[in-house]
Amino acid sequence: MPSRPDPRIVKELSAASRSADIRSIQQRYEANDIHASWPEVPYVQRAALLLARALHGDILHDIDTSDF
Repeated sequence: MPSRPDPRIVKELSAASRSADIRSIQQRYEANDIHASWPEVPYVQRAALLLARALHGDILHDIDTSDF
């Protein structure tokens, strides 16, 4: 039976900014719990995390036009 999404993991995945954040989550939680929580993370954050991983970059949360 699949595990239910853990709101703590969803919150941490949603706030992650770099690959190191994901590694930290992976060290603290079971893989099945992370996989169960992943679909609950907003699509934009999931895409940003995948891009950050592929490009070895960081996600800048809460950025707006005044930052440029």
